[in-house]
Amino acid sequence: MSNLDEYFESDEYKAKVVREKAEDAASRARAADDLESDKISKAKKFGIPERAATVALSSHVEDTEATRAADGATDMLVLSGAPGCGKTVASALWATAEIRDSSMWFYAENRGGMQGSNGNAFKGRPIVWVTAAKLARWERYDEEEMAKLLKVGKLVIDDLGGEYLDKGGFYASLLDELINERQAGSRATILTTNLDAAGFSARYGERIVDRIREGGRFFACGNASLRRKPTT
Repeated sequence: MSNLDEYFESDEYKAKVVREKAEDAASRARAADDLESDKISKAKKFGIPERAATVALSSHVEDTEATRAADGATDMLVLSGAPGCGKTVASALWATAEIRDSSMWFYAENRGGMQGSNGNAFKGRPIVWVTAAKLARWERYDEEEMAKLLKVGKLVIDDLGGEYLDKGGFYASLLDELINERQAGSRATILTTNLDAAGFSARYGERIVDRIREGGRFFACGNASLRRKPTT
């Protein structure tokens, strides 16, 4: 047996193989953790609330009426229901479909500005997530800012009904423009609200309701809260 053969049979070599495999496994685990961290960071950058993003990007999301309604939505969808029935998480799950797909990421270290904190770059389409309250303060006459709402592939407007409605009808007009333009361009949009159909119609008017009816759905998610009550 040659010296080389003796080395490959030695405890030293076997220990080296075990050590390298352990180091490789640890490196792979770190890379997976880094990617999951960058996924959450990207979701937050698009405006998705951290809690909803974290749940949506976890390995298990509870199956609810809201998640089933939002799954694969390609038109205008209004998710209606009481607080805690899963509307926001369902919207986040829908919005993050490409972010969750690891094939939509690549390692881009030193590509300046493209990558996340761990060097992973997202090559999927952008998302815009905005609360109804923030939408009320949107720069409507800024073309670039409006383009973010009108042209983005996926838009979520969260918590309609909780915003201030101005007497001049600016907000209703903005919402009407968004719904009209996005429907005309076949751009997927989810709206969430605690209002039922009658309350939604009373607040925003028949014109907006008719537009949604023509090219979308109003889905009642139920009134049961899925949020866990704090233990005492």
